[in-house]
Amino acid sequence: MRKPKMILFDYGQTLVNEAKFDGVKGTEAVMKFVVRNEHNLTTEEIQDRANAINRELGKN
Repeated sequence: MRKPKMILFDYGQTLVNEAKFDGVKGTEAVMKFVVRNEHNLTTEEIQDRANAINRELGKN
């Protein structure tokens, strides 16, 4: 087994892209596959709730 000369760790986005995370864009990507939206929530409303949950968990 050969030892690597270097190991890169991605600590954020893909290989050190430090652009600000945009949760709404991620939610929009997921919403393309939603089969049913009984409460007619917008991507912004869903992301607002996700942000609130993350705050409660101490992640924001």
